[in-house]
Amino acid sequence: MARTTSSSSHVDDGFAIFEGNSEGPIHCHGFAWGQDSFEDAARYKGNNLFYVSMYDHMHQRGYVRNVPGAPMCGCLEKMPIVSRSDCTEIAETASWTFQWSADQYEFTARLDEVEVDFNACQGLNNNNNNLEAYYRRLVEEGRATQAELETFQNTIVGGNNCGSAMEELLNEKGYVYDPEPTLEGWTQAYGKGSLIPVEHQLLRPGTHFTKQGGDDPARHLNSNISPVFYAKRWCASCVASHREIIYKRLTAIPEDFDFYDLFTENWVNSPANVNLLDFTLHSSMEDALADKNPWSFCNYNDPGIGFPRDCGPTNR
Repeated sequence: MARTTSSSSHVDDGFAIFEGNSEGPIHCHGFAWGQDSFEDAARYKGNNLFYVSMYDHMHQRGYVRNVPGAPMCGCLEKMPIVSRSDCTEIAETASWTFQWSADQYEFTARLDEVEVDFNACQGLNNNNNNLEAYYRRLVEEGRATQAELETFQNTIVGGNNCGSAMEELLNEKGYVYDPEPTLEGWTQAYGKGSLIPVEHQLLRPGTHFTKQGGDDPARHLNSNISPVFYAKRWCASCVASHREIIYKRLTAIPEDFDFYDLFTENWVNSPANVNLLDFTLHSSMEDALADKNPWSFCNYNDPGIGFPRDCGPTNR
């Protein structure tokens, strides 16, 4: 996912990559119209926007959140790069009255009634409810140009083109894509974006985890021998102070303590998760091992917000 311009949502730039279906339940929906400003799809595009965004999606389906860093609604070039999009098109039924005036020798026309229906787009080759297929139909019918279609395909790349689109995007940003990044000496327990997939069960209570204290590198999190173990959060796109965070556990964890939920969903201070008492945070493994420069600020208890919330070396 990336925006195709740098002016979306007042954010200079940025991108995130979601392989396979790792992005979760994301829904893309759009509509298009031809070059003739008098055709139905062009004249009623405002109605179509209201129907799709406000009635169908918000009122009927409850879709009320945008993709982070992108607008909820916007022109194609301001939206994230995706593989496909659903599509709605206009069907107009109009009643007109035409009158001939023999005295003035002219016709007059009056629009009496308009009925607008909103239907799944009829795409080229019977590929319906597909925005790209609908745009191909516009080109086929002479209502849009091939050049416009190629610009369109910079944002909606097609279902089999995600891999090449990701590589091209990363190349433009100056990165080389590594689908299996490693952190030497650590076992990955959770990941998002390009750091998926991993065995998420590794963060569950009672499982083995590397970089634990003592002589046994496979000691359980709830070991009675030594409570000390380390967890690293690594975020390549974060600010320098938060790119690498070491969580050093100091006290024994309670039974059934859910580290997966703690780190990914609900960063809380109870039970037994208080900074400088039950754990310390450090900006490097060297500091953690030497007990140097522990982070002094940490807050908690914002439902749905995981580690590290606003914790920081000295402030949020």
